[in-house]
Amino acid sequence: MHGLYLRSPLPLAAALVFGALLTLAACGDDSGGKEEATDMGMECTPGTSYTCQAPGGCSGRQHCTDLGYLTSCRCDETSTDTDSMGVGDGGFMMGGDPGVGDRGDGGGLVDTQSDAGNDVGNDAGTQTSSGGEICDNGSDDDGDGDIDCADSDCSALRCVEPAPEGWQGPLMLAAGVNAPPACSGALSEEALAGGANLTASAASCSSCSCSPGSCSYTWFVHDSTDTSCSASVTGTGDASGCTLFEDAAASKRVRLKGTGASACTPSSQSPSVPDASFGLRVRACQPGAALEAQGCGGGQLCMPRGAAPYDSDTCILQAGEHACPAGVYSLRSVFYTDIDDSRGCSDCSCGAENCDTGWNIYAGDDASCTTVTSSVASTAQCHLTDFGSGSIRVGPEPGGGSCTPSGGEPTGTASGSGATTVCCAN
Repeated sequence: MHGLYLRSPLPLAAALVFGALLTLAACGDDSGGKEEATDMGMECTPGTSYTCQAPGGCSGRQHCTDLGYLTSCRCDETSTDTDSMGVGDGGFMMGGDPGVGDRGDGGGLVDTQSDAGNDVGNDAGTQTSSGGEICDNGSDDDGDGDIDCADSDCSALRCVEPAPEGWQGPLMLAAGVNAPPACSGALSEEALAGGANLTASAASCSSCSCSPGSCSYTWFVHDSTDTSCSASVTGTGDASGCTLFEDAAASKRVRLKGTGASACTPSSQSPSVPDASFGLRVRACQPGAALEAQGCGGGQLCMPRGAAPYDSDTCILQAGEHACPAGVYSLRSVFYTDIDDSRGCSDCSCGAENCDTGWNIYAGDDASCTTVTSSVASTAQCHLTDFGSGSIRVGPEPGGGSCTPSGGEPTGTASGSGATTVCCAN
């Protein structure tokens, strides 16, 4: 029962006597129990009210006026409580006029109506736990009005927006030059491992070369007047060695022609391909179980922060390249889960065999072709030769049958594959 408390400094016996006198004064006399409707003169807090024992033994209420004084006790028509006196918490609950008592420490008036309102605001409907808030049971364990994720005691949790339809998440993203640590703890499920800012240098190729082939040559002798050595062939001969030509004419024209060749052999290619790598490595982790509200409002979900570096960026993702959805997840990045790498080098090859070579003229009696009398730079030359002695010898220089190498050029590219769009909260 609400009422007035007199916390009396008097000895207990004296206080009981004093209280009885007050009760008699409040409970009526020979006047028939009528109460005077006058201000009782007791200072109080404007707007508050108190239970009291009205004359005649009924329970009533007193109200504090705008001027800060109590009105007289008036009967409450709905109350039949006649208990006017009892022992309260450390004092005596008085049902009579609230003008008695020590206003110092330990005594005076106690506004039990106002206190009751404060108690309801702080404690009503809550459960108190000596261990503080339990952050995953959907209850307000510490009685502060906040549940789980919404409680400041649960700093390892946060309220986040759910992922829109077609998107995966919410999840926590970490990024760095090196790969972030594996997912663990509250964020045990890996949603993405990849990167961006791909670096892939071109392959280094080995030089190409061609081993020479072998050419077959034929000597052609022409009249001295055939300046292009295109007609009037007067003799031919195999030019595989030191070849003798005899003729009574004073001079002839001689030309060396390649008549056949074996192909050159190209060298093999040994490319060196440097590693392709992402300059930015990322990993996204999410809880192993579906998220629930757990104290979050507005359709939000309760999300564990995870240990660093998975404690800041809340994101969503979708395979492929997409625009971010409307809402808080508006910071867009595209990461790749793999690398398509076709870098290498083109194969070495050899062009047409070049049988052009220089050749020499020797005296007809130089059977081993040891003393060169004149030299010709190329097989393309139609050379006028003095046959004054009636004969000459000819022989090719070594080195015919060369080929021009080609190939050994960097080819291909490297690019990210498995594109994934990640949108993070702004």
